[in-house]
Amino acid sequence: MEDLDLIILRFERATDYDIGGVEAHGTKRQGKENIDELRSDQNRYLIGGANLREICDNRIVELQKRTAALRVVSFKKSRHTAKRKVLEKALETAGDDKHELAELVGWPWDPKNTKPWTQGVLSASPEFFNDDNGNWDDAQVEDFLTFAKAYLETEFGREVLYARADLDEKTPHVHFVVAPEHEERRTKVPMLSHSQHRLFGQVEYEKSKDPDGDEHLWRKRSYELFQDRVAMFAEVYQIDLHRGEQRAAEDRVKRRRGEKIIGRKHTSPAQGREVAKRMVVDAEEKLRRAEQAKADAERLKQQAERDRVAAQKDRETAARERAALDAYKAGLERGLEALDDDEIVYTSDAAGRDEKLQDGPNMSDDGVVRDGLWKTIKPAYEWLLGFARKAFVKGRELEKEAARNRAEANVLYAVDKELNGHDAVALKQMMRGINPEQYTRSHFPDAYRIRDTTSQDDVDAHFQGLPNLTLRKHYRPTLDAALLTEEHDPGESKRYRRAADAIEATATMRGFNLETGRQHILRATDPEQTRKFTDQEPDPIRIRLFNRQRQRTL
Repeated sequence: MEDLDLIILRFERATDYDIGGVEAHGTKRQGKENIDELRSDQNRYLIGGANLREICDNRIVELQKRTAALRVVSFKKSRHTAKRKVLEKALETAGDDKHELAELVGWPWDPKNTKPWTQGVLSASPEFFNDDNGNWDDAQVEDFLTFAKAYLETEFGREVLYARADLDEKTPHVHFVVAPEHEERRTKVPMLSHSQHRLFGQVEYEKSKDPDGDEHLWRKRSYELFQDRVAMFAEVYQIDLHRGEQRAAEDRVKRRRGEKIIGRKHTSPAQGREVAKRMVVDAEEKLRRAEQAKADAERLKQQAERDRVAAQKDRETAARERAALDAYKAGLERGLEALDDDEIVYTSDAAGRDEKLQDGPNMSDDGVVRDGLWKTIKPAYEWLLGFARKAFVKGRELEKEAARNRAEANVLYAVDKELNGHDAVALKQMMRGINPEQYTRSHFPDAYRIRDTTSQDDVDAHFQGLPNLTLRKHYRPTLDAALLTEEHDPGESKRYRRAADAIEATATMRGFNLETGRQHILRATDPEQTRKFTDQEPDPIRIRLFNRQRQRTL
């Protein structure tokens, strides 16, 4: 085993705050005793880049948005339209801010999971990177880096976010960060979970017997399995690297024999050589950290003061914008009301220029009231002017169209009278241009109208006693009467609308389609009403042509 070059693979779980330390380790290399600054320019990023914090944040946001998309789909399926719209609006406001998204869908890891990320180191025996003379071999280093990148991409795919090759230390190695993604089985929600990951959470079992013949079940954890997998990959990749000492397997053999297992804590050779030196400088390091912490506290205090001042300015700006928005809203509401009541009117010259809003015929004579009105609508004046312009132009177009219709009706009326020798009432109405306020009950002879004093039970009893086709005959005139009287006589429109709603309710009970005149028994909600009336429009006539000529076949 001593003559073989071994693979070194280590994993460690990391908190979200540890990511900054991993990033800093790759960018702040100067002034460290174990760093050869002459080779620092050879360091490189195999996967990702220097902005590890941003890369991890982007993955967090991606998982949060996938979770949010699942919730939107869930709301759609359950028809919770209001909740869906609120969530979609909140997501649009949150954008790519992971903290804002966390308020909506949480973080993509379990609250008890304080270390969602996994960082690791991949290296080899120091002798692997040297030539036969013990000197640095660039070709060997490049072969290892190519192997390391291929292994990480093959093993973890898109989950490996970052891989940095440090070549300025005694032994070249690759630092990497993995996002151990796991999809919840029931909800399909993506999570970061080391223990439930397809690789980090894997466990294999093997059976064996102790010297007494008793059978035992031993677990082979993911750490051992990774050592096996990277060694197999190296063999397939045809690089001269081999698996290290199988300590866990040896411990299992000892357990089978009943021998005592001595726990070991891994310490790298480089760390062992640094132990004495670290003990000497430990006190100085603690003092330096205390001073640094004091300086950081002062800096944070100053930053907090700046943030407080900026927040105050933001609140003042928001208050001004809110006041302006409220004034604009009040101006819109009061301006539309004033236009509708002819308190203000739109005017312009013949060419459509010099347009403005001015006092209308119903403007108050009180100067204080008049000035207050113009002051209120001032923030929304431009919008109101545009609205009034469109209404003015549309009104003129409607007047022209009505005038043309009356002119055509005059001609038709004269011709009809000359031919028939009597007045045509319909043409008279067209000529005069009947306005909505001129509609009376006589215009809707087939429409039902329900008095306000009539009880709902009497209404239901009346319409439930009518045949299907009679309901259909009166439904459309009743609905038209409700629509045409809605503007000038809301009370009358309400009486027609009540009748139309009662007809619709009765038709629904019988499964009767008021549009087609056909009855669908399976859609009925009241079997008694369905059996009572079965009249409907006849089936449409379908003509089928048959060719009865005989043809000679050859």
